[in-house]
Amino acid sequence: MSGDRLIATEKDVDLAYRRAWFPVTRSQDLAGGPQQVKLLGQELVAYRAEDRSVRVTRNRCAHRGALLHTGKVRGGDIECPYHGWRFDGLDGKCTLVPSSGPDKPVPPGAVIDAFPAIERFGLVWTCLDPGYQEFPDYDFLADWESWANGNGDPIPVGCGIRHTVENFRDVAHFAFVHVRTMGEMDPFVEPLKVNREDYTVIMERGYNVAGGFEEIWHDSMVFTYYVRPPALICLKMEGDEGIRYTIHAAQPVDDTLSIIYFATAATPGWTGVPIAEAVRHEHIIYSEDSPIISELQPREAPLFGTAGLVHSPADKFTLAYRRAFAEWARDLATAGKPEGSELATATTG
Repeated sequence: MSGDRLIATEKDVDLAYRRAWFPVTRSQDLAGGPQQVKLLGQELVAYRAEDRSVRVTRNRCAHRGALLHTGKVRGGDIECPYHGWRFDGLDGKCTLVPSSGPDKPVPPGAVIDAFPAIERFGLVWTCLDPGYQEFPDYDFLADWESWANGNGDPIPVGCGIRHTVENFRDVAHFAFVHVRTMGEMDPFVEPLKVNREDYTVIMERGYNVAGGFEEIWHDSMVFTYYVRPPALICLKMEGDEGIRYTIHAAQPVDDTLSIIYFATAATPGWTGVPIAEAVRHEHIIYSEDSPIISELQPREAPLFGTAGLVHSPADKFTLAYRRAFAEWARDLATAGKPEGSELATATTG
C-alpha cells in the first residue's frame, strides 16, 4: 500500500483543481442579473452578455475594489456600480473610465482576471487555469439540450467534492438513508462489477426495491454509473419506460464547503414521470444525504491509499474512484500546457 500513497499529493490536487472545469451557477439564475459565485476560495462574478454568451471574471473592480456582481451588463462588459468602469468579460481589460472622458487612455493595469465560460447541462462552467484540459463531457449526452430536461436547486454541503461523488454512487447507504424515497431493500450489496475507461469509472447494476418513489424507480430498471474526475457523474436509468439520465456535478467553494448541482433529462420516447416531478424527487433524496455528508470526518475523502478509514467489499466503486481521481490529479498537475493552446472563449450551450 505504501506505493499507492505516491499516486498524488494534496499539492497535485490543488493544481489539478485550478486546471479543471467546475460549475459555478445555473444558467437560469443569470436571468436575474450577474451572480456572485466562489470557486476554490476565489470570488467571481458570472453574467450573461447581451449576445447571450456567458462570462466569468473576478468580482472586484480594479479601481477601488467594488463588487462587480452588483453592477450592470453593458454589451459584453461588466460595469462597476461605484464609478462605472467597464471591463470586458473575455479578456478582463477595462474598456471605459467615464470620469476621464472618451478621449483619455485607460490607466495601465486596469485589468481584472477573466476566465473561460461554457454552458452545459443547464449550468455555467469555468476553469481558473485553462488550456490543460478539454471540458469533461460525455459523448452519449450530446443531445441533452434537445431532450426534455430540468435542473434542481443547488445544494450546499459542508464537505469536499470527493465526498459528494462517493455518496452519490455509494449503494450501501441506500437501505439506511433512503428508505422513504428509494424503498425497502436488502442491505446486502452483491459483488460489484467495476470497470475503468481512462479516468472514468463505470458500474452497472439492477435496482430492487419495494415502496419508495416507485413511480420513478422500478425493479426492471438497470442503473449505470459513470464517474469522471474530479466530480462529474452521469447516472443512466434504463427500463421499460425508456432512458433517463441524471447529472451530478460539484463546485468546490473552499476547503469546507461544496455546492452540488444536479440535472435530469429523458431521451425521446420516455413514458415515465414528467421531468419536473423527477427533479423534485431527486431533490428530496439529496436532502436526505446532505445532513450526513456535511458531518463526515475528515471533511474531504482521503486520496487513494491514505490511512484512517476501514473499507468493505461494497466500497469497490469508491476505491476505484479514489485511484482514478488520484491518477487524474497527478497527471493533470504534471501536464504541460499544449503548444498553441488558447483560452476558451465564452460559449452558449
